[in-house]
Amino acid sequence: MHGRASGSCAGRMLTHLNSMGGGFERRLAIAPQVEPGGNWFTVFIAENGGRKSYLLRCLVEVALGRHQYVADKGSSILLTAPAKLPRRVIAISGTPLDRFPRTGTRDLKIRRRKMPDDFVYLGPRASNGMAGVAQSERSLVGSLLSNRYRLKERASLLTEAFSSLGLSPRIDVLLQGSSERGGSREKIAESLYTLEQSLGDRPEDEALELYSTMEKYRANIGKINRELERLSNKTEARLRLGIDHATIGARTFIDVPMWELLIRLGHVVITGTRFHRIKHDETVLGDELSSGQWGWLGTFASLAAEIRDDSLILVDEPENSLHPRWQQEFIRELHAMVSNFRDCQVVVATHSPLIASGISEEWGSIRTLTKPTRKGAHVHSKELPTAFGWSASDVYGEMFGLESTRAPDFMDDANTALRKLSMRRPITDDEREQWIKQFRGRIDILPSHDSMRDVLEGIIARLKKQDTGESPGHGKNKNA
Repeated sequence: MHGRASGSCAGRMLTHLNSMGGGFERRLAIAPQVEPGGNWFTVFIAENGGRKSYLLRCLVEVALGRHQYVADKGSSILLTAPAKLPRRVIAISGTPLDRFPRTGTRDLKIRRRKMPDDFVYLGPRASNGMAGVAQSERSLVGSLLSNRYRLKERASLLTEAFSSLGLSPRIDVLLQGSSERGGSREKIAESLYTLEQSLGDRPEDEALELYSTMEKYRANIGKINRELERLSNKTEARLRLGIDHATIGARTFIDVPMWELLIRLGHVVITGTRFHRIKHDETVLGDELSSGQWGWLGTFASLAAEIRDDSLILVDEPENSLHPRWQQEFIRELHAMVSNFRDCQVVVATHSPLIASGISEEWGSIRTLTKPTRKGAHVHSKELPTAFGWSASDVYGEMFGLESTRAPDFMDDANTALRKLSMRRPITDDEREQWIKQFRGRIDILPSHDSMRDVLEGIIARLKKQDTGESPGHGKNKNA
């Protein structure tokens, strides 16, 4: 089945996804019109299967001016891009099951890209579909290395991203020669040509530097390969990326631009990273960081290097692997970073009430995607009241439709007891004693300020006073 979709803009802001055949309503609202220079955040919430990730993928395609998107196992959607496209599209993922394009990763190694260089993917999934911390490591190094000339001007953003984890804003990258280095001149020439085609998004001076480095490489292939062999036999080379400069921690004539080229060609591989704690300047190996810490760095440190004015930033399930405290901080940190730039739009898909409640109505909105209840119906976008400052329980109840955030079994027992008491149904002595014992045990494990303690105490008091109302043979009626 084929359809036709377009994204309408105010300036470069995507305000709607106009679609046919994609399963969405014809004019799916994304964001309001914003004054030139302003930024806007939209958080989408929905049940599993609510098509949040699919929507983010459609926004990628539209924002890049694509005319067709064919899902892996779905319909083909024809796209009509808006007249003005974002300068850069940045996809941030907290899940390896996102629908973002696999190209756009910042592991630097060149390949025939299906996406232009103004699309950036920051997440746990590699271009070959494999996922893990190693990809987050390569992605962070790639973002910092390829944007090293911007790091100094963005020192405060990088410092904030690293210091949130108690780390100094620098990273040591361990490098080693790859088994792929060398090869035929034809293969090397093909790799260099492919790399040349991907430089369009770079500022002219940076592109010229890389062109110059490629010429140096062509003229000194043998010498460079021998140097890599020497370094590999001796020790790993160490490349330090910091907010002030990039340096090489080994005696070698290979400079930083050449290291970047060698990584892109696959002749050098990243074997590890080292960080430094602010306190006591202790060294921390990248392998010692948790998936949540890598997720935080991979989002905020990489974004600090990659973001530009006129960026569309799409975020899928950022809450994965993040401690609840970090989920609370996520939107605030993201808003603080984006506020340093103009004409940026952020669209987040989440199941986390801690993330949804971070959106202020002054610069963002929360929308829900409603699942169709009948065949042939479409997914609709509906704006919800602001939840800024709400508790997680209130967001779950009012926006996610949960009657309670407590364990279902916990509430089932209390509700069953209340229902029997309210309807004056018979309660056996054994049943009453079992409930009283159970509820007293649960009172003991609840926090002292939890209002559920009073509810359970009230049930216990009613159980003690309530007649059993049982017929003979089923229990003893004490008031009989």
